[in-house]
Amino acid sequence: MRQIFSFFRSDFSHLSQNRPRPPILYGSIKRWMNAELWAFGICFSLALNRAYFPITFDLARFASFPAKFSLPTSPQMFAKIYSAAVYGVDAYEVEIEVNSAGGLSAIVVVGLPDAAVKESKDRVTTAISNSGYYWPRGRTTVNLAPADIRKEGPSFDLPIALGMIACSQETDTAEFSQYSFVGELALDGAVRPVKGVLPVAIEARKRRKKALFVPAANAQEAAMVKGIAVYVVRNLRETFSFLTG
Repeated sequence: MRQIFSFFRSDFSHLSQNRPRPPILYGSIKRWMNAELWAFGICFSLALNRAYFPITFDLARFASFPAKFSLPTSPQMFAKIYSAAVYGVDAYEVEIEVNSAGGLSAIVVVGLPDAAVKESKDRVTTAISNSGYYWPRGRTTVNLAPADIRKEGPSFDLPIALGMIACSQETDTAEFSQYSFVGELALDGAVRPVKGVLPVAIEARKRRKKALFVPAANAQEAAMVKGIAVYVVRNLRETFSFLTG
């Protein structure tokens, strides 16, 4: 240690005396100190690894970590609910596809929706929560097919909510394909009347649907169409309980 301090005194004494430093001695001490610090760092790392980390890392296994041990993600779920929309004096069938996957929480409605349909996500999520259900917390995509025809009005609230609940509860919606649904949702989950139920009922009969779910205020209008059953629904919870019960 005395030799080291004497080296430092002899090496840095030129700073106070304004003399040029000896380059050979300075470079040798710097290389020696770097080597000592490097060796000390390796020894300290090995000792720390043995004391606190008895299981050493294998570089080959560590390199394959993303492939073997992927981070957990939310399960991807898919639901399809059938509805109908009025186009002129007729109606056409609308397939409402709801897909939930992992990622940031977001609800995206695609398929040429108008402003009322875009706002349905706020009504639907509030109605689902007030009805005692949950909606998917990841990224949820709602597709209204066919996508080349503009969708108008709030009549898709009920089928969209049923699809989101089915995704959150991982419910198989294959049996839902024999029904058609229309209805606007209130924030408390109640089903409000919509326009154009008569042509919707005719289209549902044309598609050979077993039954048409309509709000209570539209029951008489839908009952005018013969050859298809009409189910009256008053709230969201009653509808989903009937379908899964």
